[in-house]
Amino acid sequence: MATNGVISADDRVASKLVTVIVLHWARPDLTRKCLSSLQGLEPLDAPWRVEVRVVDNGSGDAPAPRGDERLPWGIQSLERNYGYAGGNNRGLRAALDAGSDAVLLLNNDAIVEPSSLRLLLQTLAARPGAGAIGPAILRLDGRTVESLGHAFDGRTGRHKELLRDAPVAALPRGPRSVDGVSGCAFLMARAALQHVGLFDERFYLYFEDLDWCLRSRSAGFSVWADGRARVRHTGGGTIGKMSPAATFYGLRNHLWVADRHGSRTAIQRRIRPWLILGYHLAYLAWTPRGRTLPHVRAVLHAMRMRNQAGS
Repeated sequence: MATNGVISADDRVASKLVTVIVLHWARPDLTRKCLSSLQGLEPLDAPWRVEVRVVDNGSGDAPAPRGDERLPWGIQSLERNYGYAGGNNRGLRAALDAGSDAVLLLNNDAIVEPSSLRLLLQTLAARPGAGAIGPAILRLDGRTVESLGHAFDGRTGRHKELLRDAPVAALPRGPRSVDGVSGCAFLMARAALQHVGLFDERFYLYFEDLDWCLRSRSAGFSVWADGRARVRHTGGGTIGKMSPAATFYGLRNHLWVADRHGSRTAIQRRIRPWLILGYHLAYLAWTPRGRTLPHVRAVLHAMRMRNQAGS
């Protein structure tokens, strides 16, 4: 039996609510495309019903509901930009207060394939101890993989997006255990959110997804990536993939995650920050747009700020 989210009053008590949160900032065209893809979602297996919430992260230009859409949605307007972590946290609190049993977070530059939410919920139901389930994140053309979850090496601090640049045909036909999943799109279980808490807002953006997943795993919850569920990603739709801000937050927050979750032997704690710096410098060196004075300043600022988050 399936439901499209419209249920009777008698059935409402027995139903489960999944809230889809679309975090919006400054690109109403992208947000509209994301919302249009949600209109094509396949019906969910009973007892699930779905609600959609657009969190306007202080931008003030979120697209308005049209009123004739199959899947209605509402807007939660924030007074300023709280970053990925803070904006989503405010949406998560509202969703939990509304009784959501699970929450799907979506970047506004994500395009959801029709079966994805149904498959993610099936995986969640089959794994009661799961804290998070992520779909395969594909490039916008849908032919290559951007991420099937994250691997994190606590000794070196190395962070790797699994199956990056692999053809879609390489995706496994079922879930696999991972260290983390991409914040572009992932399903979070209510039990994990209540036990682990929300994102650490000091991260602002980048690596708060991996930090939350590693905290969830440390608390005894599992994290999975399901290659059957798929989301296409524009990438860099708001801040831009090669902006100096992306360089700063990417390096600083990578260092924070490694300090918090990495191995704690004295030699590893001394060497690991320089290994992480090397990873980021190598990436900038191979990217012409990263070889600029503002990016050098961003790297230096990130290294100065790496001790500000605590462990």
